[in-house]
Amino acid sequence: MSKNLLSKTLIGIVVSIILLQAGCASDMEQTLEQRARHDRQHYPDIVRDLPEGFVSLNNATVGLEEVLSVFFWSTTFVVQCSESITIFQTEVKDRRFILIYQNEYYVNERVFSEIVEYATNISENRNRVYRMGDSVEIGGVGGVGITHNIQVVSISRVFKDEELEGLSSYNIRLNISPAPLGGAIRYLVMVETLGGRRHNSFSVVDENTVHVRILEGDEIALVEVINPSPGFFFEGSQRKIRIE
Repeated sequence: MSKNLLSKTLIGIVVSIILLQAGCASDMEQTLEQRARHDRQHYPDIVRDLPEGFVSLNNATVGLEEVLSVFFWSTTFVVQCSESITIFQTEVKDRRFILIYQNEYYVNERVFSEIVEYATNISENRNRVYRMGDSVEIGGVGGVGITHNIQVVSISRVFKDEELEGLSSYNIRLNISPAPLGGAIRYLVMVETLGGRRHNSFSVVDENTVHVRILEGDEIALVEVINPSPGFFFEGSQRKIRIE
């Protein structure tokens, strides 16, 4: 390739990149209503007069970053709680719930308040520390998992490992409903001892019982359980259970 031809080719590439960047910048500079008019399928309807009972989505979500998240997925509006569980979804064209007014999203205040209340309850349960024997409900992850009720039934010292000096062995028995998929071991994250040590190396005793070793003289103080994720894109919902 001659130097002249190479120079023209490079200039053409540079010009193309500049035009592409300019196009992207132009899209970014468009208002919400301009984008909605250009792509009506993926945006809520625009209204001149706001119906009674609607509130700005921006205002409605202030201070709720740790409680819920909202986003658009193709032609759907989605709300997920703090555990990545889809708790509400509707079509973007659902005029009874969501609209565009004066370059802002507006939602039905009554319905959205109910969503916030439900998400807040999930967030509070997530941060709560349960007691041994409590039935702990954990919702399905990502909107596709199964809700499970998990109960730590017992924790018992079984024997001292003669071959592992300085360690004690415990069996942790769980009651899981519906029946555990893959056994109780999939529902345990870790145990924390009175000494502040965390252990997450478990072995199977039976479908509902898991074996763990901790340092001799220490005791299990906390068990963390999880509702296993159905895939690789969501972190499983977790709960903490204090052993007393």
